[in-house]
Amino acid sequence: MFNNMELSYDYEKEFRERFVKKEFEDDDFLNIKEILERDCKKFLDELKSKNQKPLFRGVRNKDDVDNGIYIKSSRTDRRAKDNNPIFSDLFNDKFEEVLGVKLRSEGVFVTKNPDTSQDYGTSFMFFPVGNYEYYANPKINDLYSNISDNFSDEQSLKLTWLYRYNRPYTGPFDLSDSDGKYSYNDKIYSKSLEDSIKDIKNDYSELSDKNNTEMKALMEWVPDVSWEDYLKEKVEKQNKMVEEIVNGYEEGKMENIKMEEITFICDKYYLVDTGFYDMMCNYLEGKHLNQSRVG
Repeated sequence: MFNNMELSYDYEKEFRERFVKKEFEDDDFLNIKEILERDCKKFLDELKSKNQKPLFRGVRNKDDVDNGIYIKSSRTDRRAKDNNPIFSDLFNDKFEEVLGVKLRSEGVFVTKNPDTSQDYGTSFMFFPVGNYEYYANPKINDLYSNISDNFSDEQSLKLTWLYRYNRPYTGPFDLSDSDGKYSYNDKIYSKSLEDSIKDIKNDYSELSDKNNTEMKALMEWVPDVSWEDYLKEKVEKQNKMVEEIVNGYEEGKMENIKMEEITFICDKYYLVDTGFYDMMCNYLEGKHLNQSRVG
């Protein structure tokens, strides 16, 4: 078993080939074990009691690794890698309201899947120091990747609205791609410029001698959906999605988590080189260091 995911021997072999870049001796692990037992006992006990394997976190800055382990302080002002302020702010506000903590800016994101962690940098095993909390939504593997396309700030929404509803004079992209109709004298006509000019001239004979350029100047484009209605609908949709997702987050229950993104709240945490993966699994399973897990 690999964090309660059914995996073949070949996958574990592939894991070692891809993620274990350096081999360590038993003595190296004994030092790390002593540090983790001293500072991360609560977490180690949970992994052991729930028959869990190590969690993974990907990091880009790994210059301060010392003998396969280093400690980091959790940030409380993180601007998410996704760099979408409206996305992070909407979720932070709702997380704080429902859970009492801003998971997007204060949380540390980890996973049971080393492939996922590698998307964010070099994979390390993750161990929170002292007391901690963690949360996951069984429907969310990666919050940003799953739904970020549904979130935009007002400026981006305005550009989308303009493109869809309010661009009647854009050359080859003319009316066929814009949802709205022409009007004249408060009467709505057609989406087609040519048809509208023809119908307006039929209704107003005094305009019959005007050319298309002159007619355009007299006509008004009326979007099918106003900017105000469009913005209201999108904001309501975003808020509803945020509420549904946040309400789906659960605290704890490590044994039920599979591939979902896990967000930890802790002051500090250790990152341990994946070269210790076998030794750490042996330790969590209560085996001696020289016992093999595979084969």
